[in-house]
Amino acid sequence: MKKKSPAFLKVDSARDRKMQGKDDLKKKLCPLLTCVVYTYTSKAGKLCAIAFKGRSIRKVAWHHSFGSEEFRNRKIMQWMSSTRQEMVPYKRKVRELEVGDLLVASWGYEQTNIDYYKVLRLKGKLSVELVEVGSESISTDAMVGKVMPRPDIEIGEAFTRRVEGKTVKIKSFITAHLEEPTEVYSGVKIYKPRSWTAYN
Repeated sequence: MKKKSPAFLKVDSARDRKMQGKDDLKKKLCPLLTCVVYTYTSKAGKLCAIAFKGRSIRKVAWHHSFGSEEFRNRKIMQWMSSTRQEMVPYKRKVRELEVGDLLVASWGYEQTNIDYYKVLRLKGKLSVELVEVGSESISTDAMVGKVMPRPDIEIGEAFTRRVEGKTVKIKSFITAHLEEPTEVYSGVKIYKPRSWTAYN
């Protein structure tokens, strides 16, 4: 855990006071002190979480309720990881993607969605042009299944995003990572199937 400065301790204490009175209140603090999430149970019995970035006290980054502890923890982990990457000094950022690379994003609160993106070209020093690509999905049970990418099928218009290593933030709630092929057969890259779940 990064050392807490007097200024941070003052902000942290103010946020703690703001959150007092909520049932089953717990605090998850990022090791780099870039963000904090408070979890609690609402009066209606819903599992909730409220997040703050940096030294913000009044401005809330997000505030959601969740259907299960699993989905709440997943949201918190994904958001904290994304926030840590945003706070890395610019000079330390690098791009570890190449044209033709495939990216995968796993996201969702009440269900697990899988999206794929392909790198079309490199732009500047830290950006890439991407396009969403298709996939083939099969159900393996009720509301669960497996999905494989189809890089040969492009969906929609290309768009540009900044890169951090092998990671690209597609939207505020969707982060995509490099998907490494499990093997290459006759020049064709083979990728492992990913699991998806549907809303119950």
